Amino acid sequence: MANKLIIILHNSPWSERPDNLVQPLFQAAAAAAMQFETEIILSGPNINLARRDIAAGIPIHGNDLRTLYDYLQEAVQAGAVIKVCAPPADWQAEDMIPEIEERVGAAYIISEAMDPDAVTLTY
Repeated sequence: MANKLIIILHNSPWSERPDNLVQPLFQAAAAAAMQFETEIILSGPNINLARRDIAAGIPIHGNDLRTLYDYLQEAVQAGAVIKVCAPPADWQAEDMIPEIEERVGAAYIISEAMDPDAVTLTY
C-alpha cells in the first residue's frame, strides 16, 4: 500500500466553481489525519490560490460561509503540506499564504507521481 497521497489541484478552476475544491481538501485532511504523508500541489490556474489576496476572498456557500482558504488551513492543521507549481518569478513570499511550504516545478510533480509509494489524485 502507498504511504503518500498527492492531490494536484489543476483542472477544477477556483474561479468557476470553488466548491468543487472542497472535497479534495477534505480528502487531504483525512489522509493526513490517518498519518499518511499528504501533499496538496496547486498547479495551472489554481496557483492563484497561493496568493494572500485571493484565497481568503473566495467564499464557499453551503451550510457555512467559510472561505476556500479556511479549508486549505484545515488540511494543513491535519498535517498536509501545500506546494505551488511554477508560480511567476515575481511572486514574493509575502505575496503568498503562509501555508505554502515550497515552490516546485514540473519535474517534481512527475517524479512524485511516478513514485510507487505514492498515489496521485488530480482535480
